[in-house]
Amino acid sequence: MKFNIFTPVRTGLFMKLIFSILLLFNVVTAAPNVLKVGTWEGWHEENFVKTIFPDFTKKTGIKIQSVPLPTSALFLKMISENIATTRPLVDVGMMTPVDALKGVSKNYWQTINADSLKNLSAIRKDMVFKDSANKIQGIGALMWYTTVATNKEDYSKPVKSWKVFWDKDKSKKLGSIYFLEANFFLDIAAKIYFSDRPDILNNKNGILEVMKKVSEIDKNTLVWFDNELQFTELLEKKIINVGNSYHDLITAEALFNKKPFVSHFPKEGAISDFGVWVMPRNSKMSDNALKFIDYMSQPEIQAKLSNILGTTPTVKTSLVRKYFTDDEWSAVSSDHKAIVPNYKMYVKFGKFITEKWDKLMSEKRVSKSFDDIIDSFDEDSD
Repeated sequence: MKFNIFTPVRTGLFMKLIFSILLLFNVVTAAPNVLKVGTWEGWHEENFVKTIFPDFTKKTGIKIQSVPLPTSALFLKMISENIATTRPLVDVGMMTPVDALKGVSKNYWQTINADSLKNLSAIRKDMVFKDSANKIQGIGALMWYTTVATNKEDYSKPVKSWKVFWDKDKSKKLGSIYFLEANFFLDIAAKIYFSDRPDILNNKNGILEVMKKVSEIDKNTLVWFDNELQFTELLEKKIINVGNSYHDLITAEALFNKKPFVSHFPKEGAISDFGVWVMPRNSKMSDNALKFIDYMSQPEIQAKLSNILGTTPTVKTSLVRKYFTDDEWSAVSSDHKAIVPNYKMYVKFGKFITEKWDKLMSEKRVSKSFDDIIDSFDEDSD
């Protein structure tokens, strides 16, 4: 297995300025008949350019212009400002389910004809992204797990449950990503503490009840961080020793960068999340875009992608498992039952959730921000 560790940014904002400039011109320049494919900037885009795109072009003759994408939310905003033009930002791009659903509600995506994908049957059913009319709007691109991560040099205890974020433990220095749409603590708390009320997140009163339970984490939390760049810095410096992060990132950092990180799958299940390929409706390259999606849906290509990025295949395990050794498979996947986020809740009540969480935390927050905690650490080190 060969993970290439650049730095994945699933929650950062590093491309905002560049993409804002591109939007002034309503175009990411590409030669005629060249397919513009958008993948998340950093390690994802770097590795697609280095390995996936050249092989696709060799196989099909279709040339690709790589477009590095910022956060999914920012990419969606850019699509909204570009969709009425005849010069699309991308012909096919990667997006999170929450933002893909928001795009569906705005009619941003082209519907995918099932007959156009020879490898559709290989894709897991939960990775076929459909609208309320049961029409395919996207196909799973890659998948990942969010687990509990620790620095074993500073916290050697095995972590068996998400309750580690609520339990009192003086040896624990806890950190968590702040945004509820990214940490999915609403889904975790609902699973652990409200399991007898499976519909609790389907209305505002229920969401507030669960949110108050999530807010209890703050009294145990040393710092809330914004993205995984901050998390790995905090964990490596031992400012924190327990937090939530991506299994693929933590495993790869431990295996190949020799960092003392451990990824733990809680007994309640890790958070299962994924990126989905979508095709903006203002693209005229749908035939080639579909060929690309179909190519990426092959079990052997999904296996190759997983071995490069450390992500989990979006195809059925029975078709892809043979491409991995036992150690390789355990590094990118899990046999534990996962917690699947309530994506529709985040779409329907997204603004409400953000406003109420910010208000709740501003009233009772005792933890520090990333900048404050790093400044304090640097001062103590001097």
